Amino acid sequence: MNQNSNFLTTQDASKMLYLTEYTVRKYIRKGLIKAIKLNKHYLINKSEIDRILQTFSIEDKKEEKQSINV
Repeated sequence: MNQNSNFLTTQDASKMLYLTEYTVRKYIRKGLIKAIKLNKHYLINKSEIDRILQTFSIEDKKEEKQSINV
């Protein structure tokens, strides 16, 4: 990955999201992850990864509150 690039490969994204590359590509095809297709490869904007990580963080906090209230 180029250090100055705002885009990540599916391999880089999979490492950041702790998912397999297959799962990242599947989520892209389903529309859960926004990406652009360049030839046979997908590129994912870093801001999209940040959005996903923030969503997971919010969901984790909701689950923590629910377990504390039970």
